[in-house]
Amino acid sequence: PPTYFGPFADGRVAVDSAAAFASGRFAKVPVMIGATSADIGGKTGFMVAGARSLAGRLAAQGVPVYEYRFSYVADSIVKPGAQHASDIPYFFATVDVKYGGQVTKKDVAMGRAMSAYLVNFAKKGDPNGGGLPAWPRYAGDRDVIMDFAADGKPVALRDPWGPEIDATTVAQATH
Repeated sequence: PPTYFGPFADGRVAVDSAAAFASGRFAKVPVMIGATSADIGGKTGFMVAGARSLAGRLAAQGVPVYEYRFSYVADSIVKPGAQHASDIPYFFATVDVKYGGQVTKKDVAMGRAMSAYLVNFAKKGDPNGGGLPAWPRYAGDRDVIMDFAADGKPVALRDPWGPEIDATTVAQATH
């Protein structure tokens, strides 16, 4: 017979997370969420569009949300666009381990900035501080994300992919 291994929503210890979210009965802790510029499924795929959708839904429930897009590509990489999970060595300031002798000063600087944002967020639920460029909380009406940009600098900007992602999401929901 088939077996099940995982949480069973008993309503007390493990709850139905979709129902808890819909009712607003969940811990409204700060969230940092994002995706890479060439993530799985492309810009309207489930990683990028999913991060956008969840950021908007959480922010609408009063959760402090900080959305990002990682567009930076290490100088030693020849593929265009930041691939899935390529942001991880930057957030953890381990680009020198990832790229070894091919690491550049620009790679290290991006890693330092991203790691500083992550440390600030872990300490106080807000990535801002320490002379870093301001990273505004996400709000659907403003639609501002932090782009860890291809030129090696973090920049807060209105999501340039937002309208296309939203149009695709609506089209998918109606079919």
